[in-house]
Amino acid sequence: MVIAAVMAVTLTPVAARADDPAPTGGTAVVTGTPDLEALRERRPAEIVMPAERTAPARGTFADCDEVLARPANGEEKVGCVRRVPGAVPASPPAAASPGITALAAADWNLGNGPVPRWCKIDQLETHLRMRECHVDTYLFYVYQRPSNQVVGEVLLNYWEWEELSNKQRTWTHNIQMYVADVSGLAVMSTYLNAQGWCSLGCTESIPEVKRLIRLERGMWLRGSWDMSSTGLADERTYTSADTDLNFLHLETGNTKAWTELDYKHRCERELPETPSDGGCVFDEVQPELVLSKAATSDHRRHAEFVEEAQLTTPDHYGARHIGLDPQPLQRMADKDRKAKNYQASCGNFVKDPAVPNDSCDEYPYQSTYQGANEIGRARTAVGHVPLGENSKGGTRLQNFYLANRVIDGDKFWVTVVDGPIADEPGRDTPPEVYAGEDLIGYEGAEIHLEGRADDAQGPPVVHWSYAANGPVDPGTSCTFSNPDGTSTTFTCNDDGTFTVTLTADDGVNMPVSDELSAEVRNVGPRIRRPLPDFAPRAAEAGLTPEPWSTHRTSSPVQLTAPYTDPGSNDTQTCVVRWDDGTEDRYPATGDSCDRAHTYAHAGMDTIAVTITDDDSDSGTDHTMIVVYDPDGGFITTGGWLNSPAGALTAEPALTDRLHVTLNPKYKPGDSGPVPGGGKVAARLQNGRFDLASTALEWLVVTPDGKAAVKGVGTVNGEAGYGFVAYGYDDPDRLRLVVWPLSAGDHPGAGTLYDNRPAGDYDLDIADPQPLDAGSVQVHG
Repeated sequence: MVIAAVMAVTLTPVAARADDPAPTGGTAVVTGTPDLEALRERRPAEIVMPAERTAPARGTFADCDEVLARPANGEEKVGCVRRVPGAVPASPPAAASPGITALAAADWNLGNGPVPRWCKIDQLETHLRMRECHVDTYLFYVYQRPSNQVVGEVLLNYWEWEELSNKQRTWTHNIQMYVADVSGLAVMSTYLNAQGWCSLGCTESIPEVKRLIRLERGMWLRGSWDMSSTGLADERTYTSADTDLNFLHLETGNTKAWTELDYKHRCERELPETPSDGGCVFDEVQPELVLSKAATSDHRRHAEFVEEAQLTTPDHYGARHIGLDPQPLQRMADKDRKAKNYQASCGNFVKDPAVPNDSCDEYPYQSTYQGANEIGRARTAVGHVPLGENSKGGTRLQNFYLANRVIDGDKFWVTVVDGPIADEPGRDTPPEVYAGEDLIGYEGAEIHLEGRADDAQGPPVVHWSYAANGPVDPGTSCTFSNPDGTSTTFTCNDDGTFTVTLTADDGVNMPVSDELSAEVRNVGPRIRRPLPDFAPRAAEAGLTPEPWSTHRTSSPVQLTAPYTDPGSNDTQTCVVRWDDGTEDRYPATGDSCDRAHTYAHAGMDTIAVTITDDDSDSGTDHTMIVVYDPDGGFITTGGWLNSPAGALTAEPALTDRLHVTLNPKYKPGDSGPVPGGGKVAARLQNGRFDLASTALEWLVVTPDGKAAVKGVGTVNGEAGYGFVAYGYDDPDRLRLVVWPLSAGDHPGAGTLYDNRPAGDYDLDIADPQPLDAGSVQVHG
């Protein structure tokens, strides 16, 4: 069962979900008397006014019969309220939560159903020792006078309840309404505010502002007010609570109604067995102790004796079902008088050898004013009951006193049943607990849990636990951030499906649990990228070697590929494709895929690293490096090609001939990566673009007749540009990429010239453009 969490505020719609329709009309803030004409023009969804700090005088209920009996003031419209006598509200929609249409208001929410489970919504009233509920139906009418014709109507289903505590002198007054229908002039013009009040020695929470909500069909409204008894330590106080309903109609003005719970609370600190904080009960509800004769009952013989005593003693004390005028028992707290009662019953008791572990049992109980010393031995009964079952019966009686705050002089009843003891009225009821809806999350990530645990006798002790629901990997474990609170987070180190249980224990009844299913999904590992030096936090290790870094053949290239995997219980496998036809596969260690590799030939090689976990999820990243060989050959090029539109980004429509000359080479003794000889030059025939190298940085010549050279130079005589030229031999093809060095050390964003902008920067897939004249010669 959902236990709804509510705040002490004025009536506000249940909070809307993200997919609910957006509210209309906005909010009107009114500082004094509402200007109905101005409000009528705007028809806002909500009106905010200063709160009333004192309870209004009673007798202001705008009953329709009384209103219509008054002389009419000409042609006018009036508002009034009818309460339908004896009408139980129609059941709300079966799926209440998904059907909410309301304004967003974080102070309100809706549980599964309009009221707690114990409130019988098919009855007008529910009265228990510490719980009271009633249901009602309100009809707000707009009448046209003097014809008394109904021109507008609002139908409200209404529930009101309180839950007291036998351990605290505070409680919550709750209402909830369902707007079943709005018609006629009531549509878009009827607003409602509610305020809970307390009287006879108690206080309530009063919000700072009064919110009037425009009523719309299908709307849920819920209110909750914290209340407390103000009696001193040696006082009993009797309190009551009610709710004012204030209808504001834009044609008729204010119409007031009110409702109240029938029974008064008694709050005191007189129960000797409980803390001095005291507690509250509905004093007019006389609780009932239930005993069981079932074969499994731990007090069966005691129950059988009590039943016989009720039948055979002349006054039948405590039995509701016997006699024309049944008499309840009354508790007596005086220890000396209780001892005299026991002595009068059991002082001359003789054990019966036929009864195992025989003991003296008495009825009426020694702890009542109907004990043997109080009313006379002849009007009471004594039984032979095994000591264990006698003691269990006594424990049940004592727990009954505590759970129901049965103090000196309180009346109560005793009923013996044949079967197991049900959830009888007046006893210390078990907690109601709700773990939440089934959910989906991800390994390594916090999954928020928002449970509920409610007990009429005070907050129970709660604890979260979990169990795997199906196979999981060895070492899988989960943790709760706050295992002993209803609000917590749940985090697992691996994927799986888990049953998550919230257990509540009130210290009297057996613990109560509710569970949900948590599907924790796998998250694949990801290769970590290094952060730049200017990042908000310190740079960290990432994939290396860095892109475009240079490495000499025959020297090991050290790959470092740290990864992250939120599933700390996962195992990972590394696969590295080195782009020279070789591949390595090996287990990851230390959260990184580290490997060394030596290239035999020059090239621009894209190293691809894939990290795969034991659930087959993977992450891939790559880095392109430059491998040079000072003894690997050189390239010479002379010719031209038709520069396509878009190649020169400054003039995207321009087409022209691009003339290219290049002859970089490593000289004898060069160790690289900088080649000692040659240059690169390129120009458009119309003179709009003219590149001249000023320095070369590296040269790559591959065994299959491909070459690339990188350097810096001037464009149209202005320094500060980088370039990479790609050449393929047989057939002759060429690509030139030029960019401003202000955009970075290698090409990417901000390219100035690229005659093949769709190509990759890796030499193998650079896709150079065929020459229209001249040649590319790669010398190995």
